[in-house]
Amino acid sequence: GEDQRWQNRLQELLSFTAAAPGFRPVMWIDPLEHDIYQQLDACIQAGVKAFKVICTNFHPHEAEKVFRAIAERGYPIIFHSGVLYDKNVSSGYNHPMAFEFLMKIPNLVFALAHIGWPWCDEAIALFGKFAYLHRVAPDQHTEMYLDFTPGTPGYYRLDAFRKLFLTGYAVDDRIVWGTDHLGHLYDPVRIRQSCQRDRRFLDMVLSEAPEFISPAAVQRLAGVWEKLTDTNIRRFYREI
Repeated sequence: GEDQRWQNRLQELLSFTAAAPGFRPVMWIDPLEHDIYQQLDACIQAGVKAFKVICTNFHPHEAEKVFRAIAERGYPIIFHSGVLYDKNVSSGYNHPMAFEFLMKIPNLVFALAHIGWPWCDEAIALFGKFAYLHRVAPDQHTEMYLDFTPGTPGYYRLDAFRKLFLTGYAVDDRIVWGTDHLGHLYDPVRIRQSCQRDRRFLDMVLSEAPEFISPAAVQRLAGVWEKLTDTNIRRFYREI
């Protein structure tokens, strides 16, 4: 029953995020809407920090021009990736590898949310490719972040932690952590429990790291929890 016109959603978003320090307004957009460029400019002028895209009925490459426009304006994009729990046949639009073409967009900063669940291997492999590109072609300036927000149920989540951190990829600077909890139902107790669980998972994985990756890669993971939950998030939003 809520007014879903973008102008109203923008005002609701700004009102909600103004309620506490550190809240960042991220605007959900449909990049195929006829007035999308007007939306982008209005959101940026109003103080939106990033854009969220969920490919519910289109393939990501169909909106390449819009993603280029966002990159040209200097703003990051958070993409849903993986199975999409909705009422539509939509998950096929959200395979992690469908976002590989984003490497062609200069200066784009983007994150794939949910580790691509259940295609976590695919998401991690794609992340490895972008890490490789960042190393061998640093002038390309296209950055991929992997958003560790569930997605993944707890049992699979530990497996995803192992696969990501024990590959040897340079993962420490471009992983961000989240909870996927709803703002209007925010439950600090449950979120604290999720945080403590993931911290335990990470400690378990880091204790195994010397068996699988080089000493230099192990050293890069020192202090990685602080990066996941703070530094990398601020870097993603271009605050540092």
